[in-house]
Amino acid sequence: VVLTVALGYLSCVHFYRQTYDYGSYSLDIT
Repeated sequence: VVLTVALGYLSCVHFYRQTYDYGSYSLDIT
């Protein structure tokens, strides 16, 4: 369950950063 949530979270963050592109946003998880 934790792995699924973690993967989902990372996917959402990656998609969010690609969509809104904050440039040098500090939360560089990808």
